[in-house]
Amino acid sequence: MKRVVALTAGLVLLLLTCACGGGGKDSAPSGGGAAQSAQGAQSGEEAKFVGILFPSAMVDRWPAEAEFLKADLEALGYRAEIQYADENANVQQQQAENFITQGADMLVICAVDTVAAKQIVESAQQEKVAVFSYCRLIEDILYDGYVAEDNNAVGLMQGGYIAEHVPGGNIIVVGGAATDSNGILYREKGVEAIQAKIDSGDYTVIADQYCDGWSPEVAMKAVENALTQNNNDVAAVLCPNDGLAGGAIEALAAQDLAGKVVVTGGDGELAAMKRIAAGTQTMTILKPSAKIAGAAAEAIDAFLSGGTPAWTGSIQNGAGEIQAALVDMVVITADNLKSEIIDAGIFSEAEIYG
Repeated sequence: MKRVVALTAGLVLLLLTCACGGGGKDSAPSGGGAAQSAQGAQSGEEAKFVGILFPSAMVDRWPAEAEFLKADLEALGYRAEIQYADENANVQQQQAENFITQGADMLVICAVDTVAAKQIVESAQQEKVAVFSYCRLIEDILYDGYVAEDNNAVGLMQGGYIAEHVPGGNIIVVGGAATDSNGILYREKGVEAIQAKIDSGDYTVIADQYCDGWSPEVAMKAVENALTQNNNDVAAVLCPNDGLAGGAIEALAAQDLAGKVVVTGGDGELAAMKRIAAGTQTMTILKPSAKIAGAAAEAIDAFLSGGTPAWTGSIQNGAGEIQAALVDMVVITADNLKSEIIDAGIFSEAEIYG
């Protein structure tokens, strides 16, 4: 059975609960139903506790998004705490165990390793703790829900951009972590989008490498090696996120190729917006952190209230279909940088061009 937190400890925790502003550009909660608490804590009741487990605080997206989620949940009356695992699956397992021991009602897991995280789900389920997977789909076990951008579309958007804008030439494929289901999915869908041009002979894939831990340094080395082996002859680099794109661009810049080769990215980080403005990164995919966090908060509130979240569909994770709430994304290029990013208040002109 789920461990019961002692009444006195619960009262102390309740008194310590306070609102926390979101990170990133928008300090207010995303508005995902956070105007008033529906079920987080009724008058005189202890707030339900949601443990938020994120892989790293080093990728720009994650700390901002975790804080959005925490703020939205607190506005709904929940107690929420965040732990970052520094891309270490064992650390994340221990953090999850600590949340379970503290009496968490739900774990929200953005997994370091989407296969190893099955153990976290098993531990939670043994103690009757609900589980949502967040942005990285935990594999091979059934659990309560999944909230993310539409990850099936990410690689297709990146590869599709290359297919549309690059007539032919050598292509470098840079994948994310092979221990992350998204790392595999983005690469597969990206290659799927350019496969017709590979089959026709218009494209030649001269390198195809996953990057452990989503490391920009590994991406830089992969691109350096490919350039050396092919006399700097490359038309595009297919990268799944902005961190890896940055590593690829470092390698290109060393050969005076930055801005002359199409480079894709994803996550919509400030560093990527700066590179797009400078002309060295061609595109990124804006994954609206506040909206994704808001969708998660709404789904968590509905689920823990005993209702049914507003799922948009379901997704197969190897064990079966997981109910999912998926949020749409936008391709950002130099053409819409102002309208989609600056005018929308995501980053300011001074931040991008300063």
